[in-house]
Amino acid sequence: MKFSVTILIDAPIERVFDLCRSTDLHVETQIQSNEQVIGGRMEGLLSANEEVTWSAKHFGFRMKHVARITAFERPTRFQDTMTKGMFKSFVHDHVFEEVSGKTKVTDVLVFESPFGVIGKIVDTLILRNYLERLIEKRVQMIRTVAESETWSKYLPDSI
Repeated sequence: MKFSVTILIDAPIERVFDLCRSTDLHVETQIQSNEQVIGGRMEGLLSANEEVTWSAKHFGFRMKHVARITAFERPTRFQDTMTKGMFKSFVHDHVFEEVSGKTKVTDVLVFESPFGVIGKIVDTLILRNYLERLIEKRVQMIRTVAESETWSKYLPDSI
């Protein structure tokens, strides 16, 4: 299953790129699922080949998701790939493009649930919409931070 979410953010590409890889901001954007970092990069900005373990509550169950940064091209793209978790596969590309002084962010998610045909049905009927809403909400919150002065809370060493 594959889908993408695109948004335009009125902030520099480097700022948006770095905010999108901030574990601290990620936790705040996923407060509805009580997401926490429980392993790997515990705070700050994820970089190439780093791994992070997330714990979150979805559909009433606490789940773990271990992701590794498998591609990293600052400030235009990074990719996180699940190495352990509930999915059969889960790859999330974050793509950034400068457009007229703003930053176009495109999140592309490719995932597959286990359990063959039943998993494909669950992906189509439930998970795609659920994950799309999660990502849309997350990117909207990143836009709010990036376009305000609060971005420096997450990127204190940036200009």
